[in-house]
Amino acid sequence: MDPTRRPESGAVPGNNPQRPAADRTARWPVPSRDGTQPGLLVCSFGVLRRRWRVLLREAFRVAGWCLLAALTLTVVAFLLAWPSFSDMWEGALTARRMEDSYTPDGSGVWLVLLLTLPLYLLLLGLGRAASQLVCARAVATDLAGGPDDAGGGPDDAGASGAGRGRARTGGARPGVGDGAGDGQRARLALVGRTHVLRGVSVGIPLVCGLLISLALASTVAPVVPDPVSGAVWVFAPVLGVLPALALGLGLLLAPAAAATDGLAPVDALHRSWSLVWRRTARGGTVWPRLGALALSLGLLTAGLLLVVRELAGASRDGVRSAVLSLVTENTYVADAAGALAPLAVALTVSAAVTLPLAHLVLAVLYRRLGADGRSTAGAGPGTPGRAGSAPPPVPPV
Repeated sequence: MDPTRRPESGAVPGNNPQRPAADRTARWPVPSRDGTQPGLLVCSFGVLRRRWRVLLREAFRVAGWCLLAALTLTVVAFLLAWPSFSDMWEGALTARRMEDSYTPDGSGVWLVLLLTLPLYLLLLGLGRAASQLVCARAVATDLAGGPDDAGGGPDDAGASGAGRGRARTGGARPGVGDGAGDGQRARLALVGRTHVLRGVSVGIPLVCGLLISLALASTVAPVVPDPVSGAVWVFAPVLGVLPALALGLGLLLAPAAAATDGLAPVDALHRSWSLVWRRTARGGTVWPRLGALALSLGLLTAGLLLVVRELAGASRDGVRSAVLSLVTENTYVADAAGALAPLAVALTVSAAVTLPLAHLVLAVLYRRLGADGRSTAGAGPGTPGRAGSAPPPVPPV
């Protein structure tokens, strides 16, 4: 393209000049006072319809890598627990020869499970961070008016136009649309740290609230009549987790803030809190819709998990027989592998289906709330990376 040639009317240099600016903004309306724009789900499914190939490919990629890492970690856990399985098997054989009863001691297996559980949670957090980053980049590409699934994924989109210019000059920090591998790894680590910080910020109050509520219930329940005592044991844990639920709802958009605007973990938490609990341009609040959305996604995930686990239950006997015939005659190892197989299938399928949808909706909601906040905040530029201010502009893709 001739650099001296003036762009056509309505075109934005470096951002798909064939698409007029009006068309690029018309597909992505932001909330206004008249309430005529499409809702959150309409915009989300619009992005999904235009970017479904990229999202599907990246969802399979993330799920595949996470499944491979989980299988590797499971094999390592079985190897660490192998002495305990062997002791249990030898004890069972000895009891059988002596025609005596035998109760296996699985404390060693449970210890290995507790030691590897943080690694599984870390793996889940990395998978969620990767899915959040992919969805944020897909939303950014759609907002910038990129071609509708022209075969280029997020990496391809980031390497086009101004993204290549930034990669050559190195004058800006890699953003959502950048194709630099170092920038994407840094952004992935940023989103992962935000997930960890949000989990700790919600998990500690959740555990403390449960412990305090149960302690109060154990103190109050013995001194009240029986009907009231039962109600105390029911409602005390509920009241104990309410503050943690409110905190989790307020921090629900923090990973989207980190993936979209590159905010530091603490700043992403502040940004999410300010967006969720403030009033919108129409005078309403976001948290009721966000709570209903989180509840719906949670029910969808739980329902899909139960259905897939029930359907995958037939794999239990197959995995058990394969372990007995190919690996070892230890029935305890075979039973453990057979019990884990349906759960692994259910977790993989449900996460691969629901997490991209949830992250896509949250990324769209964050974009809409951010645009709404900037349109009603008045004049004066915000400070990037600080809560309550306008986020830094997303690099064009």
